Amino acid sequence: MCALLIKLYPPSLNYYGIPMVSIYSSDFVETVIQNIKTIINSSNHESPYFNFIIEVLLNSGQVRTVGQGFIVERTTNFEELTHQITSLIEAFETQSGTPEERQPEAVVSSLIKVFENG
Repeated sequence: MCALLIKLYPPSLNYYGIPMVSIYSSDFVETVIQNIKTIINSSNHESPYFNFIIEVLLNSGQVRTVGQGFIVERTTNFEELTHQITSLIEAFETQSGTPEERQPEAVVSSLIKVFENG
């Protein structure tokens, strides 16, 4: 895992959200990566970097964060980022218990929060 990618995002009130399907959808990680690339490539900043955080909405109505935030910039290795996001999802699933224990906490949808820092 690339140490440069795992950074907590600084306190910020300015973010925008990208509504997404469940983190368990087969194309979730690929869609997140495509959204990130679009955001980075659309930035007018010379050296933009963004903090991203993945949140999920559970069947119970609770919102939970998947892992910790991560920073992405133009020089980010997207293969490593794909692995990192997959690892965050796997860790989230492991922490949520067995499938039987997760039933009331089933993931309904997700939200990618984007904090622009440059």
